[in-house]
Amino acid sequence: MPDILVVRCNMLLPRERMQSIIDNLKAQKEETGIIIIPPYLEVQVVPDNIEIKFIGNGKENNNES
Repeated sequence: MPDILVVRCNMLLPRERMQSIIDNLKAQKEETGIIIIPPYLEVQVVPDNIEIKFIGNGKENNNES
């Protein structure tokens, strides 16, 4: 499995906002290993050592089947 998290943004955002999102994702990985993904981001590749949780419409779903 790759060692990199690949995320696609499905909306047009200013460069500063994108950098803020990247910084936030990195901080979440370092602090807890769990990354909360807003509905406008689409996860393309997830490393084994990261748990991804999607939050949308007030409900939380994770990437486990």
